[in-house]
Amino acid sequence: MRKSILDYGRFFGQLLPLSAPLVRQFFFYHCNVKPLIKSWKSRFPDIATNKEIKRLLFFGVFIPVMQGNGFALLRKEKMNRKERLTMTLFATATPLFDDFFDENFSTHEELEEFFRLRENYLPKHPKSILLFELLLTIKPLLSHPEEFIHLAYQVYTAQQHAKKIQSDINSDVNAIFIASMDKCEKSCLLFGEILNLLEIAQAKLIILQCGLLIQFTDDIFDMWMDEQSGIHTVATKATSIAALEQHYLLEWDKLKQLCQSLPEKKRKRFLDFQWFFFSRTLVALHQLKSTCNPLNFDIKNYNRTELVCDMAKWSNFKRWVNAFSLLK
Repeated sequence: MRKSILDYGRFFGQLLPLSAPLVRQFFFYHCNVKPLIKSWKSRFPDIATNKEIKRLLFFGVFIPVMQGNGFALLRKEKMNRKERLTMTLFATATPLFDDFFDENFSTHEELEEFFRLRENYLPKHPKSILLFELLLTIKPLLSHPEEFIHLAYQVYTAQQHAKKIQSDINSDVNAIFIASMDKCEKSCLLFGEILNLLEIAQAKLIILQCGLLIQFTDDIFDMWMDEQSGIHTVATKATSIAALEQHYLLEWDKLKQLCQSLPEKKRKRFLDFQWFFFSRTLVALHQLKSTCNPLNFDIKNYNRTELVCDMAKWSNFKRWVNAFSLLK
C-alpha cells in the first residue's frame, strides 16, 4: 500500500511540472500556428478533416514539450520564443512527412526544388502544400537553414529506404530495425538542430537514442495497424514478446548510459522526463504478454483486441504508474 502511494506520488509529481508547459504550448500553438492551418483548411476542406486537424494539433502541442523542453535540458538555456515557434511549426509538419510519400516527383530536380524551398515551387498534393508552407515559414527562423534543409532531405531519403525495406516480406528483422530506427533518429536530429545542440557530441548521441526509442515505441503500439497495412517492423516480426521487451529495455539502458556525463540534477530531470513517455511502452508489452504466448509469438494468430493497447483504460493507467516507478 505504501509503495503504491509513493508510486502515484512520484508519477503525479512528474505530471504536474508537465501540465504548465502543455497548457502554455496549447495556447502558443493556437496563436501562432492555427492561422496557417485554418488557411489550409479553407483551401482543401475535403483533405483537412477534423481528424487531420486534431492530429496536427496533437503533434504541435505535445512534441515541442517532449522534445523541446526535454532536449533543452541538455544545455544551459531554456527554449526562447524563436526556438519555440520553430519547434512548434516543425512538430506540426512532422506527421506530414509520412504523408509526403503521396507526392509524385517526375524528376530528381523536382524533388530538389521542394527541399531547396524555392517559393515559386508548387507541390501537387494538399498535404505536401501545407508541409511546404510550414517549412517556408520555418526557414527564416533557423540559425543554419542550409543544414536544416539538408537534414530534412536525409529524413525523406531514410523514410523512402525504410518504406522499401518494410514492405518486403523477405527483409530480415535486423535490416528492418536499422531502417526503421534510422528515419526517426534523423527526424529527431532536426529538433536538435533547432536548439543548436548538434555541435555537442554527447547531446547528439542522446538525441539519436531518443529517436530510436520513439520509433521503437511507435512500432509496439502500432503493430496491429502495421500488420494490416503490410508494413513489417521489429514488433510485427517478433517471435517472442519477452525478447522484444528485453530488447526495448536494453535500448533504454543505452540512453541512461549516454546520460551519465550530464550533471546529476539535469540527468535525473531529463531521464524522468523521457521515461514519463517511454514507460507507457511497458504497459503495451504487459498486455501482449498477458493476451499472447510471450515465448512463441506469431502476430497472425491474434486479433485487434489482443494486440492494441488502449491507454485510456483505467487499468492501463494504473499499470503506467507502476511502470513509471520502475525507473532506477
